Amino acid sequence: MYRLTFFMVVAMVSLLSSCGDEDDFRVTDDGDDGDTWTVKYSKDGSSGYATQLLQHSVGSVGFPIVIMADGYTQSEIDNGIYGSAVDKAVDALFGIEPMTSLKPYCDVYEVVFASNVSGITTRQRDTAFKTYHKSTSDVEIYGDTAKIENCALQALRNSKTRFSNALVIMLVNSNQYAGVTMMTGSTSVKDSICVGYSISYVPVGCKASDGKSYFTRTLQHEAIGHGIGKLDDEYYYTVSEPTDEYIDRCKKHYLYGMCLNVKYDNETDNVRSDRYLVESGKYKLLVGEHDMQPGDVGYRLAQNPAYSSEALKWYQGASTYLTHAGLSSETDSRYSAVYEVAKNFYRPTWTSLMNSVVTNEDLIFNALSRFLIYARVMKVVQGTSINIHNEEWYNRFVAFDNVSATYSSSAKAATGVLPYAAETLELPPLASPHIMLR
Repeated sequence: MYRLTFFMVVAMVSLLSSCGDEDDFRVTDDGDDGDTWTVKYSKDGSSGYATQLLQHSVGSVGFPIVIMADGYTQSEIDNGIYGSAVDKAVDALFGIEPMTSLKPYCDVYEVVFASNVSGITTRQRDTAFKTYHKSTSDVEIYGDTAKIENCALQALRNSKTRFSNALVIMLVNSNQYAGVTMMTGSTSVKDSICVGYSISYVPVGCKASDGKSYFTRTLQHEAIGHGIGKLDDEYYYTVSEPTDEYIDRCKKHYLYGMCLNVKYDNETDNVRSDRYLVESGKYKLLVGEHDMQPGDVGYRLAQNPAYSSEALKWYQGASTYLTHAGLSSETDSRYSAVYEVAKNFYRPTWTSLMNSVVTNEDLIFNALSRFLIYARVMKVVQGTSINIHNEEWYNRFVAFDNVSATYSSSAKAATGVLPYAAETLELPPLASPHIMLR
């Protein structure tokens, strides 16, 4: 569907340096049309080709997105199975706001490398990028990062400037429920929106224990949320207390323009509200909440009547931890335990696509997340710094945001009875993003 949609006529150079070692790749023109080019990885002798699938139609520079896949044999490439997976990824990528409206600002490239075996498992196999699952039940995926980075760089015609802000989507030929993103950020640039590329790993099948495929939601959560928006998760990971080191690391992420959809605040008083996860019947979760304050990234959105249905506040429980509070006299016997948020990490809405991918509810990126995704794309395509606290950028987003095309989780968010992914299907949340500041 997207294959060979646009043609590129670019003069090739015979030898290009990579973001890793020099001379990893040699690039040659492959055909009369100039629409594909060969990429050779000198370390293992493998070769593939790159194609531009979509070209930006607004502005002089597009936001760079590179899609590749692992665990597909040459026969699966020839018979279209590989291409269908990539098309499916493109559909998911632009199938939700704000990416639907941001599509004219994006360049999308496909990189094709054949593997000698089909599929990935829990051990490294003879696949092009050596991807594998940590275990049959774990959500982590690992791969040959250096080769992935180098392939993406070559797809972008060896432009290190473009690669420095690129999204790389690594599809893996697997049905396992999993997903993880490596997010990089620059410590040399203090800006309200970070500079840095991302690599998102997503299984093409991505089936949960209910037998359904959550590929679309997982790709949107990983690639758009983490990969483009540099957003943090809006759910908890484990039942323990965050360390001071963890808290300091999160504060550093905020300083360099990452994870701005969540907030750490141990000073503001909360209104304690009891929210029962009645669909799970497993426990009672005690959380606090408070209104957004002037200076908060989402404050202007929270004050705008157009976004009132999203109930933007700071709700305790983001990329954080819970502690076991024990049973209380008010606890119904059907609850096995009571938990409360140990430290004050907050998310902007009770539920969203960064909070869960496997509930039966319709999920969107909340307004604050949409704003941050929009701002990051605008920063890259315009090549300028963006102060997201300035009213100018807030007004630009409000004018851009296609609110009518989104659906709000507000009515259910206000009731506080929405389940988390982990309680609904007894699945773990997707992997915490691997964040590297350089």
